[in-house]
Amino acid sequence: MIEQLIAEATECDFKVALETKKPKSWLKSVSAFSNGIGGTLFFGISNDRVEITSPGGMFGGGAILAFCSLPHSKAEIAEHCGYKSTKNFTKKYLRPLLDSGALNMTVPDKPNSRNQKYIAAHTK
Repeated sequence: MIEQLIAEATECDFKVALETKKPKSWLKSVSAFSNGIGGTLFFGISNDRVEITSPGGMFGGGAILAFCSLPHSKAEIAEHCGYKSTKNFTKKYLRPLLDSGALNMTVPDKPNSRNQKYIAAHTK
């Protein structure tokens, strides 16, 4: 729905998350907007306009679980959410979903398998 409403342009910018420990990642946009004609930052939306928020907050899991209705690798899920590295993404977002039982491994006996994929629990 968001893609029908707005597209990224010089007046707006999409950010996956408000990274409080890395303010430079979004303060550059704030600075650019204040030095120009202004603009709007949208947090919780990736550059390809995929909404990644849920009632639980930023990366609350709703979008990840929806994406994982079919099995996907960790790298595919991270990329879908706008992350380049899986290290922090796993710790912050996948691990809590796995621990809660909302997300399952396709090879649970071998968590570090190169063939490991993840699927939402309700789709088994």
